[in-house]
This record gives sequence, C-alpha cells and structure tokens, in this order.
Amino acid sequence: MAAYDFSIRTKLALWAGIGVLLVAGMLAEQQYGERLAGRQRLAADNKQLAAVAALRAAHDVRSMQIESREIRLAIAPSEVDRALSRFDAHEASAAGQGSDVVGYLGGCESGAVAGCRMHVDIVDQDRVNL
Repeated sequence: MAAYDFSIRTKLALWAGIGVLLVAGMLAEQQYGERLAGRQRLAADNKQLAAVAALRAAHDVRSMQIESREIRLAIAPSEVDRALSRFDAHEASAAGQGSDVVGYLGGCESGAVAGCRMHVDIVDQDRVNL
C-alpha cells in the first residue's frame, strides 16, 4: 500500500489536474460538435435552395415546351415573334436556375454534379429542332 500513500497536497494537485483535463476535453468536444452541426446546417440549407431552384427550372422548362407549341401553332409572324421572345425569356431563366442548382451543390469543379452542362446542351438542342 506504499504506492497510494501520497500526501494530501499531492492528491489535491492530482485531482485538480484531472479536473482541468476533463474541462479542456469538454470544451474541445463542444467546439468540434458545433463545427460539425454548422456544416450540416449549411449542407441542408444548400440542398433546400437547390431543390427550390430545380423546381423553378422545371417550371421554366415546362413553359418553354408550351411556347414551342405556340410557335408551331402560330399563324402570323408577330405571333411567332412574341412566342419566341417568351421562349427566350424562359430559356434564360431555366439556364440561370440550372447554374444556381450547380452552385448550391458544389459546382462542376468539385465533381458534385455529373454533366452540369447537360441542361444547357439540351436547351440548345431543342432550340435547333424548332
């Protein structure tokens, strides 16, 4: 029992050191947990914004389909011009929303979205088919 025969000062110093280590560990864990929670909140916010932008882009693409039908059914050149201008406006809006989605999800550089230029290519291809 000689190994546990310390003076009271030594015992108090040892327990004080253990207490300081526990407090330092709790503070480090708190900071680490807050950092992880912040990252997850940011990722969730970006996913929500990407979903909203994707819905808006889908609406614009549906509007482009309607305008392409209007172009085909137009009789007068002025009707074609009006439908084509609306088509162009929806095309620009859809492309902008698509780039917003890519931006929210991390961009083309990070590889987060495969084929991020595909939406622009599809819009251009549909326009050529008109």
